[in-house]
Amino acid sequence: MTATVSASPSPSTRGTRPRDTVYVLVRAAEDEAGLAAAPDAIAAELRKTGTGVLVLESRRDRDPALPAAVNHVIADAGGRVVVLVATPLTMPACLEVAAGLPRHVVGVVGLGTAPSAEAAGSARPLLLADLTADARPAGEIRAACETPGAKSVLWNGMRHGPDLTPRLLAAEIAAYAEEIAQPPGSWRRVVPEVPGTARTARLADGTTLAYTEYGAGDRVIITAQMGFPPEPNYPSLLASAPVNARVLAVTLRGFRPSDTVEHDLGLGWLSRWADDIAELATVLGIERFHYTGGSHGGGVGWYLAERHPHRLDGYIGVVSGPHDRENDTSSSVARRSINDAWPDEAAVRRHVEDLVFGPPTHPRRARRRALLIDGIVADYKEMTPQEARINQGKPWPQAATDAALAAVLRTVEVPTLLLSGVQDVIISADAAFRASSSVPLAKSVLWQDEGHMTWEEAPDRLVGEVALFLDELDATGGTR
Repeated sequence: MTATVSASPSPSTRGTRPRDTVYVLVRAAEDEAGLAAAPDAIAAELRKTGTGVLVLESRRDRDPALPAAVNHVIADAGGRVVVLVATPLTMPACLEVAAGLPRHVVGVVGLGTAPSAEAAGSARPLLLADLTADARPAGEIRAACETPGAKSVLWNGMRHGPDLTPRLLAAEIAAYAEEIAQPPGSWRRVVPEVPGTARTARLADGTTLAYTEYGAGDRVIITAQMGFPPEPNYPSLLASAPVNARVLAVTLRGFRPSDTVEHDLGLGWLSRWADDIAELATVLGIERFHYTGGSHGGGVGWYLAERHPHRLDGYIGVVSGPHDRENDTSSSVARRSINDAWPDEAAVRRHVEDLVFGPPTHPRRARRRALLIDGIVADYKEMTPQEARINQGKPWPQAATDAALAAVLRTVEVPTLLLSGVQDVIISADAAFRASSSVPLAKSVLWQDEGHMTWEEAPDRLVGEVALFLDELDATGGTR
């Protein structure tokens, strides 16, 4: 075993700051393909942040010298925490170390690999993979996304080049180190720097759209839903650090306080909503913007990417699928069941709990989840029949099979970030992975411990990923 040791800063108290973390990158002499070939370059980028970094070379899968080497690092770390970064060839040895030193090794990162559920133990691993370049089969990477507590960051092709790619990977690893230093499911309340201002705008057909504007600046993010939870919420956090955008949170046509619609548009809702957002931007003098939306709001983004790609700097889809086809593209099971349950309040609550939120993943969120469910049920109670009947269906209903849907996704040309939860009961993990591996050059983040309502239950978790994606676009001139 050989080692290269960087100069380490003075020991500090354990915490969540990057300087409190020591990174140990373990490579194998045979690592040559995909992200597995990048440990040295990643280490160089991590050192720029002032962290302790050690690069070890292991010459076999289970290297008996590795635990002693990592123990030496921990002894020199002054109580700081350790994150192991492994390649496919060195992951078994790293997992052995993590199992033996659970108080000190807080995270395991896989470059093109991730441990199985059985091998991971109590670790909450991070998988970083380029689906077009890493040697691991796509099916193996897909299965790794199911590892309990895992976070998977996937690129469907990378055009970053040898200089930029390590910097982006180092940023993902540093963000992961901060996240796992917190208890699973913790909710960090962040107060928006600028309160929202309620506004309206009138479209050419006379329809009035209501929206709340947060923040200021040249970077504009538009998001649209049938309604938004109380602040702090996803739109308000996007207006604060680290994104610091001007954010327009639009209530979709058909739902108050925007104008309601007397005649049901059937499967035409998503295209209508996408055209509304493009027109609203024009009315407000906004030429280009980023769009983000969750669930049905994410469906609007798919149609913006198809119908108005020249207006988008990027699309950020949150649990946006698109859905598995399941021999029916007219509606998801959840949307149809909730619409059918209205106006029975108890039935709506059951459907929201079981088919929208799904099983609880984090006890720490129990109170927030209960408040969110109460809010949604109250919103449905106040709906008019015109609002309650709206069912937008699944995006691209003409794609009747999963294979046909993948073919449509391969035509998307807008820079895309997809944020998904493996526990989602509406957008399956298979649907999320299909989009991740079909949209050209898409970047995707899949959390094993999140479900469909991530953007309401854990908006702060999403905002960090949005910031990294926007930095990535800035660094590549918007070419992903």
